[in-house]
Amino acid sequence: MLNAPIEYSAAHRGYFYAEPNFYLKSVPLTEGELFSIALFDQLLEQYRNTPLEKSLREVFKKIVDSLPENVSVDTSFLSSKVSFIPDHAGPIDQAVFKTVFSALRLRQTLTFDYRPLQKTTYMKRTVDPYHGVCQRGNWYIIGNCHDKSEPRMFSLARIKNAALTKEIFTIPANFQFERFFDKDMGVWASSNIPLTVELLIDNEIGTFALA
Repeated sequence: MLNAPIEYSAAHRGYFYAEPNFYLKSVPLTEGELFSIALFDQLLEQYRNTPLEKSLREVFKKIVDSLPENVSVDTSFLSSKVSFIPDHAGPIDQAVFKTVFSALRLRQTLTFDYRPLQKTTYMKRTVDPYHGVCQRGNWYIIGNCHDKSEPRMFSLARIKNAALTKEIFTIPANFQFERFFDKDMGVWASSNIPLTVELLIDNEIGTFALA
């Protein structure tokens, strides 16, 4: 397939390269494998300007670097053929992102300044982080708010000056993170009190709505 100068040696009972300086200039990849590698690089665009962008690009670089030296990955052929429209995500300070998830992993209480969605000013909050949620690029943390004495959800995009405390907390046995969001509908923007709703769907989009 590669037109390599292969000849058979009866003395060695095997094949060899007739040209001593011949080598394989590339490692054959299937079309699907090549597309998957190239697509991964393009998919990283939806994480641009987020704290995860640098880490994900470093992972991709390690994958590419682990390939043989004579293999290169060119993703430019996708730029004019495939478009990605990421959901809008609020900017998150990398220091905030790192501190919040350190607290989540270590189960340490956090303090930070928080701006509620309906306000323009920041308020000091002390929180025990229980669970992290990512919805279409937007990151949230669910935790016990010391000020409100109940679990609340906080958007990382509206947190600043996050700091770890020395206080260690325990997640209550009855805590259920599923009460704060739905994998189909997303996170709740208000109280998680259940409501009964009735939807009127036009016949033209009925099939799409049922899907």
